[in-house]
Amino acid sequence: MGQIELKSLKGYNCFDFVFKVGRKISNQDALLVVSKKYIENLEIKNIAYNGRKTIFFGVTVPKKIAKKAVMRNRVKRLLRVSIINYFKALSQLDYDIQMKYLIIVWRKVPKHPALINLSDVSPVIDELLNKYLKININTTD
Repeated sequence: MGQIELKSLKGYNCFDFVFKVGRKISNQDALLVVSKKYIENLEIKNIAYNGRKTIFFGVTVPKKIAKKAVMRNRVKRLLRVSIINYFKALSQLDYDIQMKYLIIVWRKVPKHPALINLSDVSPVIDELLNKYLKININTTD
C-alpha cells in the first residue's frame, strides 16, 4: 500500500461532515468516527500522491468531560501520538485502509493530567482501530 500520511482535520464543517456520514465505533473510553467519503464542498480532499495515502484525523475531548484546558490538551496530545504510532506501525503492513477521515472523541478523563499516560491511551486507540480494520479489511489481491 505504501506510506500513510496523516494530516490534521480542521474546522467545524469538516468535523460536522464526518460525524454526519461517518461510521461510529465505541468502547467505554472513546468513540471512533470514520468516513470513507470525500468532502466535496470543502477545501480538504483526500489525495494519494507519490504512493502515499493521506488520512485526515481529528481528536476531541469535550469540555463537559474535562473542565480544565490543561487536561483536555494533555489527552489530545496523547491521542495524536498514539494515532501516529498506530499508523506508522500499520504502514509496514500491506493493508488497503478504507478511510479518508478519522475522529476520536475521548470520554474518560482522570482528575489530574499526570495520572494519564501514553500507556493508558494507546491500547484504547489500538482496540478501536483494530475493530474497524477487522470489519473493513480489503482481501482482494
